[in-house]
Amino acid sequence: MPHSFWIATMPLDSARLHDHARSADFALREAIDAGRAGALAVEIIRDDQAPERLALLLSVADHIDSPTQFTCWLAYSNDPGWCNRFCTFGIPMLEARIELIDDYLKVHAAVYPTRLGLAPLVLSDQPVIEIHGVDPGPGGESDLESSLQPWYEQLLSSPDVAQQTRDVLTRPTTWKLQRNDLRSMAKRDSGIKVQAAAYPDLAAIIEAQGAAPALSGLTAGRLVDSAQSILVDGRSRMPGPPSPPPPPLPAPQRRTSDSVFGRPRFRFEDVEIVGFRVELPERTLPALQELANGLNFHRDLGGSCADFSYRVSTPTVVIELLRYGKMRSLEPLAPLQSEDSMSQHELIVRLLVGKVDDDGSQARDAAQYVPALFVDNPWSKFVGREMQGFKKEIAEFCIEGLSGPDSQLAIQPVGRDGRLPGEKRIEALTSIVQVRLPPRFGQVGNAPASPLLDIQYPLGGIDDDRFDRVDIDAILNSSVFTSSRWRQIDFNDTDFRRSFARQAMKDGFHRYRSVQVTPVDSRNLPKTWINGGFTLKDVQAQFPIGVAVLKLTELSKDEDDGWSRLCQILEGEDMLEISLPTGDWYRLKCSMDLSIENGLDW
Repeated sequence: MPHSFWIATMPLDSARLHDHARSADFALREAIDAGRAGALAVEIIRDDQAPERLALLLSVADHIDSPTQFTCWLAYSNDPGWCNRFCTFGIPMLEARIELIDDYLKVHAAVYPTRLGLAPLVLSDQPVIEIHGVDPGPGGESDLESSLQPWYEQLLSSPDVAQQTRDVLTRPTTWKLQRNDLRSMAKRDSGIKVQAAAYPDLAAIIEAQGAAPALSGLTAGRLVDSAQSILVDGRSRMPGPPSPPPPPLPAPQRRTSDSVFGRPRFRFEDVEIVGFRVELPERTLPALQELANGLNFHRDLGGSCADFSYRVSTPTVVIELLRYGKMRSLEPLAPLQSEDSMSQHELIVRLLVGKVDDDGSQARDAAQYVPALFVDNPWSKFVGREMQGFKKEIAEFCIEGLSGPDSQLAIQPVGRDGRLPGEKRIEALTSIVQVRLPPRFGQVGNAPASPLLDIQYPLGGIDDDRFDRVDIDAILNSSVFTSSRWRQIDFNDTDFRRSFARQAMKDGFHRYRSVQVTPVDSRNLPKTWINGGFTLKDVQAQFPIGVAVLKLTELSKDEDDGWSRLCQILEGEDMLEISLPTGDWYRLKCSMDLSIENGLDW
């Protein structure tokens, strides 16, 4: 697949770059220490078969006029698939809205705006970068005098195997692109403008030279084989004849984690949840176990920790729709403060797993494992995938409403805070009737958004005010309306009855543990478990009267796609459309604390 690129360099403010590096990734700090930060560089990559598909990479370069090495510290793309793939190259790429009209490129992205007084910051979408004079091709004659062939020196990182809350493991990696049909571009025709923000503050890094800082070293051309991964197990290779095996990889280096979002302790406020209990037949347990087999990576490593395995305890699967009104880090780094927040929607699949020892039968350590998770917040997706073991994907959360000049009923995505564009009213969480993937520009014909889940609630709507405060000491065990995602009747396997079932249910909706695995992709770093503790406060619950209907849609045959694999299980049981009577679905309102625990402390 042909791809074009456009590269420009510009001066940088060294002092401000050093300040920014305190809260940026390790690759930028290493480039500064190694003297490879002599200029800033911006590269734009375009898919020529789907010209709307774009990526923008912001990097430091070793030289302003003839750079040979880049280190990317922030990147954006309007294709979520590209964001996932570039992160496997060590390039931190986030979803954003990018438009290239003629030679004018504009990026809208989620940022914390400039702080005004003492008011807390709220993540919002804003125009962050504008560049004019962009011309990635494909027209023009090759300029033989241009020999620009820079590559990217990055660091892959993942939480440490034992001290996940404090340390990360890193390993250097090179992302080398073969470039041809190079053309030099006229400098006078290009300029860049960036918007000031609290984080990430691009204006504080780019040396101010008026509204449009001078650009140097403009070059355009084509990328060779850029649609394919040119990394093999974290090592770089160029297309061509087979080469000798590369030398052994260096041992990972342990570093102290200094994310701007702080230590992994978060508080979620104004939380709303709609949950659905999907009771599958006992015969589906082996297929559900395959969804959770990633937890048993340790069985292939041998050693003293290989004498147990994680097993799915029940065929009852929980699907939840959530809205977090405020998500705050309890220990952020500057420029963020503890009262600064963001919001998001979430679609999550939960399996209940436990540890079973090889020489014993009774399961222990009940925890929830999430094989599929969709959010509408790119920063939450990035942090979740990089640090928390949640393989998050970007989705749109939609309501049905009047749209257009003819006031036609249409499916419309709401913002992360539940508002339609330009509206003040927050839509009820139960107004969301569809969760869908945004368009993938790499699809043939630029296919429209793909539905994941359609929800139909009882006719007449739901009374939002009929919430009862849950009293953990007054649970009516004889009633079907128990305050827990799982019930005693869900546990048929003798390994998971008695003490395991009691442990799983005793805290009800009030607290639970989770277990995930990092890294979530194929980067060559040691795997480890991420153990989390969730504590819910001020819990109010409702079991609405009536039947809710879920319709799930399979998206791919990818073995690593947890959602599609769940759909395949449901399809085999003729359950892609599920009717849930009163008692099998619920609503919650609460606040929530999340803390990640070191594996050695659990």
